[in-house]
Amino acid sequence: MKTNYYIEDFWAKVYFPNEEVGFLPIKILVYNDDNVSLLCKRPFQKSIFNFINKPIPEKTEIHFAFHSGKIFELWSAKISKFLGFREGLDEYKLYDLRLQTEASLRKHERFLVKIPLKLKLNLDSDLNKEIKYIFKFSGCELSHTGIGLWIPLEHENKILQDFKYKLTFEPLEIEPFDLTAICVRQHINDILSKGFKIGFSFANLNGNNKLANFRIDQLIEARGKNKKSNLKEFWEGEIKL
Repeated sequence: MKTNYYIEDFWAKVYFPNEEVGFLPIKILVYNDDNVSLLCKRPFQKSIFNFINKPIPEKTEIHFAFHSGKIFELWSAKISKFLGFREGLDEYKLYDLRLQTEASLRKHERFLVKIPLKLKLNLDSDLNKEIKYIFKFSGCELSHTGIGLWIPLEHENKILQDFKYKLTFEPLEIEPFDLTAICVRQHINDILSKGFKIGFSFANLNGNNKLANFRIDQLIEARGKNKKSNLKEFWEGEIKL
């Protein structure tokens, strides 16, 4: 009888063959014969032609991070075929499982933290021009050098690459503090959650803002984790000024 054991739950980035991208909670199974498979819910993909959602297609590429103690690893794999159902989830056989060793992919750990924060727009525009939007979040994906946020698709055109934004952390335990965040990663549209993931770097942590640097370290140490989480649960909404 074939037995298996679970590696932990992951948030995976899914690269579909049609070049669309989505984020999906998954489980990884490793069998005694070293075969590896993936478990997940059936992704919902709206279509006027299909009344039943199809399994994830073959050759879809999956990226996921593993974290345990001081170990941080980023893996990738491809879907070989749909195996059927297990415990109410879809099971897929994986192949080409690889540890990503590029420095740019492995340089910084990324943690999910539950910290209230606000993102103010239009820092790069005329200083006399009124800021029209403030986005509110209840949490974020945080590293020592930057931050990742999930925003609904209807706000896609409000965030521009290389522009500066004011980021205010509002943890309950300490006074709020501000950072300048520069959009450094183009929009990654998430077709599964109807939003987009976007990355920012911190512009003023290199010796110029030691207190903010210290606060970031505190927040990561106190609450850092990079296990399963719902991207949408971090989104609170927007304030129009």
